[in-house]
Amino acid sequence: MRTVQQAGFAGATFYLLGGLIVWGVRFLGVYIFAAVACARGAAEAVPAVVVVSALAGSTICVALIVYSVRRMRAAAEENSRFIHVIAALVAGISILAMAWEIVPVLIIPVCPA
Repeated sequence: MRTVQQAGFAGATFYLLGGLIVWGVRFLGVYIFAAVACARGAAEAVPAVVVVSALAGSTICVALIVYSVRRMRAAAEENSRFIHVIAALVAGISILAMAWEIVPVLIIPVCPA
């Protein structure tokens, strides 16, 4: 199994920011969908898409957390364990961000008339 150090700078960076990348792609996709839905008069579909995409993104982040924790337990070096812990924490924070974004969509009308 390759270590984080063997993955190089780009590999380690994408690994550490994996949760934020998932959140960012989901965030952009939801906003594009909401803009198009509002322009075409399909605002009622936006809350369902937001919830489903948050569940999908959270599932990916949970998988990243599980992967990071398993790698952390198998790591021999302190630096490697630290990197895996940070990757898991960033993915956890991304889950919280996705959950936080659901609340306004369910309370406030998406497309004002």
